[in-house]
This record gives sequence, structure tokens and C-alpha cells, in this order.
Amino acid sequence: MTVGVERRVFINTKLPPSSVDKFGAQLFSYPKNKIKTSKYTIINFLPKNLWEQCRRVANLFFIFLILFQFVPVFQEMDPIWAIIPLAGVMLVTAMKDGYEDLKRHQMDTELNNSITYIPQDWDNLNYPSVHMSWKNYILSTIYWYFTKQYRPKVRKMKRYKEVKPAALTIASIIGKESIPLDKGHNEGWRKILWKYVRVGDIICIRNNEMVPADMVVLSTCEKDNICYTETKSLDGETSLKIRKGPEETAYISSVDEAKHFKGYVDAEKPRPELQRFTGVLTIPSSKSDDTNKNDEVIYPEGEHSIPLNINNILLRGSILRNTDWVIGVVLYTGSDTKVILGSGQTPSKRSKIEKSMNPQVIFNFVILFTLSIITAFVHYFIFSNWLKIKVPWINFNNGSLKSMIFALGNAVILLQTIIPISLYVTIEIVKMVHTFWISGDKDMFYEPRGESCLVKTWTISDDLGQIEYIFSDKTGTLTQNKMEFRRCTINGKIYGIKGTDVSLQGKNVDFVRAKEVEVEMKMRDQMKSVYDNPYLNPEESLPFIDDTLFVDLERNDEQSEKIKQFFTHVALCHTVLSPKSKDPSQFVYGAESPDEQSLVTTAKDLGFIFVGRDTNHIYLNIQGQNVTYQLLNIIEFNSTRKRMSVIVQDPINGEITIYCKGADNIIYERLKEKNEFSSITLSHLESFANEGLRTLCIAYRTIPEEEYYTWNRQYTEASKSMENREEKMRSVAELIEKDFILLGATAIEDRLQDGVPDCIDTLLTAGIKIWVLTGDKFETAVNIGFACNLLKKYMLLLMIRSSGNPKEIEEELNSALSQMEHGGSFGLIIEGLALRTVLDNELFKKMFLKISTHCDAVICCRVAPKQKAEVVKLVKSNLKAMCLSIGDGANDVSMIQEANVGVGIAGEEGMQAAMSSDYVICQFRFLKKLLLVHGRWSYLRIANCVLNFFFKNMVWTFIMFYFQLVNGFSATMIFDYPLWMYYNIIFTVLPVAVIGTLDQDIKAKTALRIPQIYASTKKKQTLFTTRRFLIFVGNAVYLSIICFIIPFLMTLKGGLPIGYDDDKKLIGNIIACYGIVVANFTALMYMHSWDILGTSVIVVEIISFFLYIPVAKSFDSETPDLEVLFKLPVFWIGLVLVIILCILPFIIIRFAQSLFCPSDLTIVKEMEHRKVNYSMIRNNDNKRVDSPNSSSSNQTHSSQISSCFSDRDTIPLKKTLSAPAFSNKYAYYRRMSLYDTKTKTEISNTGYAFSYSEANQEKEDENDNLPEIIIPETERKMKQLFNRHSMFLPTHQFKE
Repeated sequence: MTVGVERRVFINTKLPPSSVDKFGAQLFSYPKNKIKTSKYTIINFLPKNLWEQCRRVANLFFIFLILFQFVPVFQEMDPIWAIIPLAGVMLVTAMKDGYEDLKRHQMDTELNNSITYIPQDWDNLNYPSVHMSWKNYILSTIYWYFTKQYRPKVRKMKRYKEVKPAALTIASIIGKESIPLDKGHNEGWRKILWKYVRVGDIICIRNNEMVPADMVVLSTCEKDNICYTETKSLDGETSLKIRKGPEETAYISSVDEAKHFKGYVDAEKPRPELQRFTGVLTIPSSKSDDTNKNDEVIYPEGEHSIPLNINNILLRGSILRNTDWVIGVVLYTGSDTKVILGSGQTPSKRSKIEKSMNPQVIFNFVILFTLSIITAFVHYFIFSNWLKIKVPWINFNNGSLKSMIFALGNAVILLQTIIPISLYVTIEIVKMVHTFWISGDKDMFYEPRGESCLVKTWTISDDLGQIEYIFSDKTGTLTQNKMEFRRCTINGKIYGIKGTDVSLQGKNVDFVRAKEVEVEMKMRDQMKSVYDNPYLNPEESLPFIDDTLFVDLERNDEQSEKIKQFFTHVALCHTVLSPKSKDPSQFVYGAESPDEQSLVTTAKDLGFIFVGRDTNHIYLNIQGQNVTYQLLNIIEFNSTRKRMSVIVQDPINGEITIYCKGADNIIYERLKEKNEFSSITLSHLESFANEGLRTLCIAYRTIPEEEYYTWNRQYTEASKSMENREEKMRSVAELIEKDFILLGATAIEDRLQDGVPDCIDTLLTAGIKIWVLTGDKFETAVNIGFACNLLKKYMLLLMIRSSGNPKEIEEELNSALSQMEHGGSFGLIIEGLALRTVLDNELFKKMFLKISTHCDAVICCRVAPKQKAEVVKLVKSNLKAMCLSIGDGANDVSMIQEANVGVGIAGEEGMQAAMSSDYVICQFRFLKKLLLVHGRWSYLRIANCVLNFFFKNMVWTFIMFYFQLVNGFSATMIFDYPLWMYYNIIFTVLPVAVIGTLDQDIKAKTALRIPQIYASTKKKQTLFTTRRFLIFVGNAVYLSIICFIIPFLMTLKGGLPIGYDDDKKLIGNIIACYGIVVANFTALMYMHSWDILGTSVIVVEIISFFLYIPVAKSFDSETPDLEVLFKLPVFWIGLVLVIILCILPFIIIRFAQSLFCPSDLTIVKEMEHRKVNYSMIRNNDNKRVDSPNSSSSNQTHSSQISSCFSDRDTIPLKKTLSAPAFSNKYAYYRRMSLYDTKTKTEISNTGYAFSYSEANQEKEDENDNLPEIIIPETERKMKQLFNRHSMFLPTHQFKE
């Protein structure tokens, strides 16, 4: 085998001796094509799940405690009764985990059971059928294991075994019906499931089918042996890519020819990089290359080697488009395919609260063992004293040390209730209810697909309320993948009136659409009068409409000629593929660029039809006349040039013309002259940008023949250069792309998903930072950033462009840092090659994080799937931030799995992202309610549920410890054993469950209307902190003292009625009654909303003890009869006194906090209760700004001061009420500009789309004559911007 080759795949060729052992079995072994995103199998489910559950410290403790109780001297009860609760908890958790994983198995099965085609009656010779005895089979396996010289030895050896076909599905058919081969039938090909596809299989892919494995193309239906593939599920790009088979294999067009083709492929080891592949196809030939003299000769008659690269490979997950069929050979299967290598394994995720619970459980352990040790040591001295005075109630056979050991063990068992065994199962049940609330939310139901939010991971719902960073894909996640031609300016006049998503905000959409229908009908009539276009679809709505266009076109004046020249330019200057069908009714274009497809399609609708192309010609039909242009050169577009040109020769007059389109600043630099027309066009570009449109300028010039031929020789020489080819070609192109004459400009709308700009704006206001990670080019990503409200006009965009040189990257990062020292608002755009260099260097990582954390928005473009995961990991690990990733394609799987929370969008790019995610939604806009409402509620409920669980158990435990003060610290239980056991199971479990499932601090509408409350809640985990936990511990100590002391003093010195002894059981029941009532009352006080259902449940729990006594009496005659006790005033007085002493301090403290230092939540709750119009307050406050030196700054109402956008994630609500995070009225303003960190130059550009809200804001600012006051952030934080409770707001600001 050739040096450096990692695998050799044979095609219809027997394995040579070097590839088999002495028994004839193959040495090569490859993974199956069956993929698995699930965590468990039937075999490993039990041990793996038990291991995951044992990561919980409490579970380990209870396992130890159960084993401890098997020692007879420490048996407070039968150990079986101790096993049952823990076994029940772990069983419920295991069932939940198993159900979640079953869903993943089902989705895996659906994909693995998709179908493809292989030849009938054909054997894959890479898997020879070998009949061996068991002895030889074992020897062959041992021989294969110890033979390391062959590669890859990557998997355990599998013997080929013929299997019966399973039930077939048509999941691989993505679009139309599959198209048969040239003979018009499917004879010779048989269906096979994806999971049975093997390396070396010859497979046939039909049009619109998904590729089942990484394969090399042998032949296609096209004459030039090319095919078109869509890879948006891999890299996010919607444009079609051309893949080509070798010329030597293009003759294969039938199953018989495929069966008889011979060859072998030497390929590199599996790599995750989507754009890299190196291989060689070797076929038998009479003309030998003589390149493999030192290698094993497979074909003695001669061999011919054909180099292969990524352009010869179809990757798993890509979709064949505009190609009837492709025949190829599988090279990589299953876990060796690039998409799976870049996806990673399904992780086991635990919520942040669950992780934080372990230290708190350990703290409870410390309390438990501290109390137990105190009990044991004190008991040692007391028992020693009892031995001296010889009291009658002790066993004199036990010494003090032995008695102390018994007391220590019994104390641990007695006080174990401080570690709540039922906490975990309660949380699991609560989270299951949260799953029901989320999946049943009608606001997140998507009618076109008939699907609602799907929760696949129950355990992390509370993490949704703590998200700090969102990492989003672009294609299919933010956008609809629809480009539509909306506007154009020709010779200084604007055409196109159809509204865009941005321009229609705040308008009567139905009224506007009705007017547009009228204009479209009028325009169609005009078009028919000029030219009855057979290529125009009468059923589809036109994206571009204007009833004045054809009026001007018919005038035969200068404007008419410019219109014809403009749309002829659009029909010529592109790289759109020739349509497959010549039928005008099925005339559909395929293009690498969706922008070009939109432009050419609109030109077709207007009568300037691109019919097709070949190597040297472009064929047009201009309003019924067929015109053939000779194609001389194509100078392609790239992110550095920002333009594309074609050079053609006119068939009528023979003139050579260059047509160029590109960014406005690029074209304007190359104009022959700038006049009033160019200034007018520039103003039109600005208006297009304000409508959310992306623009391109259109220009041309006529080239003298002598100049062209001289230039063409230089360009041909540059294209053949082996060194710096691209730089030389770019320099030569500059010589011809000059002295242009401006024709006009186009404006295209990149359609966002519904509600994306509003969703992003709301999430940013909530203090969540959003990063866009996309495989698209720089310009596309930036345009989308502006259109979706992520980037703002006042931002300075820092560009870190492609560079593999570490020194250059370091200079660019330092340049960005120095630029940020000047202050302002920044956005960061970094390209994939530069990002790769950054991620490979620890110093660069720190610099990148420092820059990005001070930017309001970050966009990473041209990134590979693996890089997406690395970026998420970088932020998650170094900033310790809660991260959410959202995407819809297979290229997003790795970052979805890497993030704390993964959200998949069920879209048109397959189900790979949905299969690997924790939550599945249909639209990006649903993320707003998922986080701000359900996430925040879940975080609030889980946090309060856990803390209240610890609290009530501590009350119970401390009461039992206090009893040791009066019983010689003998570790004796004050309660009946059933009462002790039922405390967590019956008496106090429902209140914490109600808090965990039903509690709401504010309504959903309020949470969406005031998203700043999300930032206030999630900041530093304010709901679940060590400080708050210790407050609950202190409260538990106080309440337990009250609940023990008052009943104990009440029964002291004959406090009970005549005939009742103050025995342990009676006093224990009284103390239990008080403790249960107070614990439930306290849970009620911690609830934010007292609805009928929740309050009723807690009331039932409060009286549950009184219902328990009669029932217990019927089973246990020794249970004290409390009927007389209930009739005594002293009992009820004691109960009322306990409740007052326990609850009153809580009420007083909360009232004082609300009055003098209200929290954000307190303010919003009262605003909600008083029905404050929050938007009205903001609008009224925005009309007045108090000068720092003004006397009005000391008035009752806080000053309206703008806050810097870079701090929007740290501004508390009580500050943002007076300083809205998204009001840039008094912010430091600059026109949108790009700062190139490489050249250290700032470039203004008007070709990007801005949000409609910003345009309106700018107009409002122009009409506002208020003085601009800029207060530094340090000074702003020192001022008390909002220090009053909302109850002091004027009454006229409340709704009636």
C-alpha cells in the first residue's frame, strides 16, 4: 500500500494477499453505517444509569446508610423499609432516563431505515465470504489483532453476514419522486437500508435523495460527468455545489457497466474537515503510469492513477439536486463520515442547580455529622455520670465508650432526615410537569407543521432561566432561505413597490398587500401587451412589482434603453446553472448563490430570460428574440474582491463588453466619473438599506479589442501560475475592471423567519448575548446581522479576516483591543481561518475572549461544524457562562451537544439537529417564550422547591436534636416512627411540589413585556446561591426552636389537663403538629401567587396532621387520644403563638425590603398588580433629560439617562426603567462603519440592511431638540437612577 494511505477500497476486485490473512478473511474492518445518538443500549443501560445516579452525593449517602442499618445494633427499623424509598427514587429516575433515550432510538431508527440502491446479484468483494471453523475464526481474530502494519485497525473485526432486508421506508426521498436511469426502469438495482450500506458498495443516488455515506462519484447523468449537491445540512450554505466524477469513469451508465468496472481507491484516514479530502483512484489500463513501482501491483496489465479531491466526493447528509442520478462507491460509513466525526457523542447533561445541590448536600452532611458527634460526645459524659450514680434506666454491661459509639450510629440514622431522600424524585416529577407545560404551550405551536415544542431532555428545564449566551446558526435558523428581488434603481429612478418585512413593521399589512395585488394585476396586463412571456408562472406571486416599469420600457427613449441594458446585464452577469427542463412551465434555475438565482429569476419574469450556457456561450431570450452572447471570461466573486464580472461579445455589433456587479463602495471606486446620477443612486442605496435590503451596484464598459486581447494574455498566464495564483489573477483583473459606467443597483430581501428581529431585540434586552456562527460568507452574515437587529447602525464593526499567519492574527487582535480603548459600541466579525488560528493558541484565546466579551454582537463566518463546538466550549469553560446553542442542520449538531442547553429547529435541513438537541422548536421566535417565560418560571420554581425542601427537613431534624437536650443525648426519637417516616411522604411533600409546579411570580405577558427582569433574575444565580441557602438554614434553626420550646414549656409543671401525663409520645405529637403547620405555612409565604389550586393543596397539608391522628389511633391503640386536647384553649393558643412568632418576622422583613430597598421583582410585581403601563412610563420619561447640574436631578422621579449598550446585560431593571437599554438617543453616535484590523482602516459602507426601528429612531432623534448629555458609565453607576418603589409613581400613570 502507498505510504500515507490509511485505507484501500476495492471495486469489483478480489482482495490481494496483503489485505487478507492466511484464512482468507479481510484485515480491514470498518464501522457500520448505522448511527446512534442515544446514550444507552439494552446491555449498558443498568450499569451506566446507576453510575450516573451515583454521581449524586445524596444517593451515595443513602446507599451507605442502608448498608449501615444491616448492623443489628443500629437497626432503628427493618433495613428493607430503608431500601424501598431509595429504590423507588432510583427506579423513577431510571424510567425517565430510559423514556428520553427511547425517543432518540426511535429517531435513529427512522434515519437508519432510509433506503438507497445497490446492484442486484452483486457481491462487495471487500467483504469476502469465508467459511471457517470456530478454531480458525479465533486464530484469525488473534492474528488480525496483533498485525498492526495495516491501517486502519479502527474497529473490532466483523465478519460479513447476509441479513434479510428489514421494513423499507422512503425517508431518503427529500423532494420529488426519484428519477430512474437512462433505460426508464429500475431493473438491476435493489433497495437497501442505510444501516446495511458498507464500504466499497456501489450505490445509485437519485435526484432529491440524501446521500447515505461519504462516497466518490464515478458517473452522473450529465455529459461532462458533473452533478449538483446541496450541503446546507452540513455547512449551512443553501447554494448548490458542483461535484465531478473522473472522465475515465463517465461511461458508466447502467448497472451492468457498474458491476464490471474495476479499480481501487487509496484514501486518507477519516477527517472531520468538510473541505478536505485526498485520494487516488487506480483503474486497470494498458498505459501504465509507472508511478507505483515500489507498491504492490494489483493489475499486472497496467494501472492508471486518477487524483481525487473534495470536488469528487459526495458527503453523507448532502442532497442531490438537478441531477437525475449519480453512481458512486462508498468510502466512509457511519462514525467515519465527516458529518458524524464533526458531531461528537451525545453528552449526559445535568442542570446547574443539580450541580450546585451537591455542595449544599455536603453542607447538610456536615450539619448531620456535627450534630451526631455532639450527641455522642455529650452522651459519653452523661453516661459516665449515670454509671457513677447508678441510675436504673441504663445497661451497666455497656461502658461509656461503647455507649458513645452506639449513640453516634443511632444519631446518624435518627437525624438522616436532614438529607431529603425524596428531594430528587420530587424534582424529577416537577420537571416532568414543566415538560408538560412547555410542550402544551399553544403559543409555541407551529400550524404549518402541526408541531409544538418537543422536550427531549427533562432534567435541564431550569437552565433555560439562566442563559447568558446564545450561539445561533444562520441558515434555516434565522432565515427562511428565501431571497427575493424587491427594488432596483435604473438611471436615477427607483422601481419596485412591494413591502419588505422591515418596512411593513407598524403598518396595516392586509391593506398594503391588497394594494400590491392590484398593482401586480395591472403589471401583468402591461407585460402581456408588450410580450406574452411563456416563462412567467401565472399562479405564483411576483416578488418584484411596479406598474411604471413597462410604461417606461415602451417609450423607446433613453430610460427605455437603460432598462433593457440593465436587465440584460442581470441575465448575463452570473454563474447560474442551465435549467434542466426546457419546458417554460418547469423552468427552474439552480445556482451556487441564492442572490444570483433571485436576480436571474426576476429578469426571466420580466422577459429577459437566461436560457442556458455552455463553455463559450450564454443563451438569452430577450422578449421573444433569441440572442447568443460569446462568453470570453468570467472573473468570479470572492469576499476580498466583493464583485463579479463577465466579459462577453455582442452578437450584433461585435463589441466586447464587461459587465460588473458588486458592493457599492467597490463599484464607485472604479467609476469613470461621478456625477449627479451617481449621487442619486447612492441616496437610493441608503433608502434600500433602511428597508432591510441587501444591495448590489450594476456597471459596465465597452473594451477595445486590442486592450482586451492584451489583457487576456496576461490573465491566462496568471491563471496558469503555480505560485500566488489568486493574487496574480486578482492584480490582472484590476487592469480591466475600471472606468465603469453606472447603470443602477439591485436590492434583494433575505427573508428572515417570522418574528426574528423582535425576538433578538427582546433577548438582547433580557441581557442575553447572541453570537451567530455560520458557514456563510462575510457579507451575507453581516447583512443578516443588521436585518435581524443583532448589529446596529452606531456600532463599529471590528473585522478579523482570514489569515493563517499567527503574527498577523496577533497584530489584528491587538489592533482590535486598541480600537476598543476609544470607547463606543462594537461588533466583532471573524472568519473561519482566523478563528482556527485563534483557537490553536492559548494567548490568542484570551485576547479573543477579552474582545468578544466587550462587544455587543459577535459573528463568526466561514466556520466549520467542529469550530462551532470549539467556540461554544471556549466561552462555556473560560467564562463559566450558561450557553444555549440553536440550529437546524447536521453542521450544528456538535455545538448543540457542547452547549449547556441545545435547541434544534425542525426545519427543511433534515432531523440531525433535532435528534441531538434537548428541545425542538419549529421557529426561532419561539425561543423568546421558551427562555423568558418557561425558562424563568422553571428556574424560579426549581430553586424555591429545592430550598424549601432543605428548609422543612432541617426544621424536623433540629427539633429531634433539641430533644436530646432533655434525654441525655441518647439519640432517642421524640416522634412515633410512622410520624417520622410520613413527614416527607405525606405531611409536607405537596407544598414544595406546588411551589415547583404552579408558582408564578409574574404573568407571561409581563415577562415578555419587561424582559429586563430575566437579566435581573439570572445574574449570578440570584435565586439559588449559597447566601440564600444559608438564610433558609438560619430560618430553619429559628423556626425549629420556636416549635420545640413553646410545646415543651406548655407541658412543663402540669400544663396539660388532669389525667394526661406529659409523656414522650404525647409531647412529640404536639411538637409534630406545630412543626408541620409552621413548615406548610412558611411554604405558603414563599409562594408568589396564591391561586385557588395551590393554596387549597397547602391548606389540606396544614390540616393533614389533624386527619392523621384518628386514622393512626385505629391502627395503634398507643397513639394518644388528642380529642380532649383539641378542645383546650392552651393548645390552640400555643399553635397561634407559634404561627405568629414564626411568620410575623418574615412578613415584617419582606415589607421593609419592599418599602425601602425593593428588588426588581418587587417593583414589577406591584406594577403588574397596579396595572402600570410600562411602555407609557418609558415613553414619558424619554422626553425629559435632567442635566447632572440641574436642580431637577434631585426631584422625586429619577433622571432619564441613556445607558451604554455594552452594559445592557448588567443593567438591573430598576436602572433600565429610567434608562432603557435600547434607547440610543443620547448614546455616542457614529455612522455604521467597518474597521479592518489588518489594514487598520475604517471603511464606511451603505450596502447593508438596517432595522426599521433604528431608522424611525433616527428620525425621532432629529426632531428632538433636547441637549445631548453623555454620562460616563462609572458616573452613571454611582448615581441612584431608580431608588423608589413603584407605589410612589403618580396615579395618572396607572390604567383604570
